[in-house]
Amino acid sequence: MSQFIGNSTNRIDSKGRVSVPPSFRPGLRKSDSDPADFVLRPSELHPCIEGWPKAVIAAMAQPPAEIDPFDEAAEDRALLWYGTAVEPSMDKEGRITLPKDLAEKAGITDEVMFIGVGSRFQIWAPAAGAARLAEVSARRRASSRTAQAGGAA
Repeated sequence: MSQFIGNSTNRIDSKGRVSVPPSFRPGLRKSDSDPADFVLRPSELHPCIEGWPKAVIAAMAQPPAEIDPFDEAAEDRALLWYGTAVEPSMDKEGRITLPKDLAEKAGITDEVMFIGVGSRFQIWAPAAGAARLAEVSARRRASSRTAQAGGAA
């Protein structure tokens, strides 16, 4: 499975399309002539859109024999996961159209920031994505300093 690494900011064109970073494209389809093989869905944690390759979703899926059809919490998770997902198309130039409802929820207007998150990626309004990266970086530095201070005692 592909790993999505790095970040890139791209403009949305007049037709509502945005170019997926070239380094992300191999993880989203086998070749330029193949259909896209991923979904977009709203993040449940942050104001962004998440992109998930179908292979990652399949690897995480619970085997049918283990599914309890009367488990309401599991039903809720499945409904949110699958019921809010969209299968976008990607043209030969690697452009996708972001669903308007997902873009609005993420505060995306004329530019997006793609951020790699290993097995998936996120699509943010650029200022919000940059703020998220800075927040996580600051938290990790503080955590590292705390751990070093605790280890030195």
